[in-house]
Amino acid sequence: MRRLSTAGRYAVLISFLAIIIAPFYWIVITSLKPASELGDYPPSLIPETWTLDHYREALVDFGFLENLFNSMIVSVSATIIVLIFSSMAAFAIAKLPLPNKYPMMVGLLILSMFPPVTVAPAVYIMLNNLGLLNTYTGLVIPYIAFNLPFAVWLLRNYFVQIPTSLLESARVDGANVFTIFYKIYLPLIKPGLFTAAIFTYIATWIEFFLALIINSDPSMRTVSVGIALFSGPYSIPYGTIFAGSIIAMLPIVILTVIFRKGIISGLTGGAIKG
Repeated sequence: MRRLSTAGRYAVLISFLAIIIAPFYWIVITSLKPASELGDYPPSLIPETWTLDHYREALVDFGFLENLFNSMIVSVSATIIVLIFSSMAAFAIAKLPLPNKYPMMVGLLILSMFPPVTVAPAVYIMLNNLGLLNTYTGLVIPYIAFNLPFAVWLLRNYFVQIPTSLLESARVDGANVFTIFYKIYLPLIKPGLFTAAIFTYIATWIEFFLALIINSDPSMRTVSVGIALFSGPYSIPYGTIFAGSIIAMLPIVILTVIFRKGIISGLTGGAIKG
């Protein structure tokens, strides 16, 4: 009975794994099929002829390299700024005697739940009045605003775990608040900073709606918008779309694989205390 139970668990796990992997396998296979095989019915699970033409079309014909560059600039800039401001705000909320901390945290939680689409018209009008449409700055600003609350919540949990006695001892030694934050507390929350950076980077890399309406100029499109606009008026280049999707996923997959231990430890480390 125990062997049957173990076999059943493995069967369930393998089934779930197959369900998860199947869409990614189909995307990869379709991106490697020549155009002549894309309309085959029933579709083949393995291409008869392998080709990289769709990747060339995405990178060269559709200018996807420019989309990748735009996304890299926006995502890296937003991530760095979010880390700077969220770490300072989280330290202040966790360790400094600020009034109304609880309402402040509730407000941050509410802000983190707002979907971008609800405030998109207001954001668009504001950026238009400031002359920031079709600029990196115009996209970085709302990305910072939408990702900052979550980062503050995450990092605040890390700061709470560090004894306040460190702060008091450093003050006795004559250190100011910024020195205490930068030289004592910040190095102790590196896993939290890493986790906040990864989540912010991924969120800004894959975001579509704001990138579509704020940076409508073809030269300022990000990867998500670029892939969506691959389609022409009379045809849908599925192979090229899937090739672009694979290229866009690669940075996230590589970061996740390389830093998976840091992501796991960062998520679990901040969950010990609330």
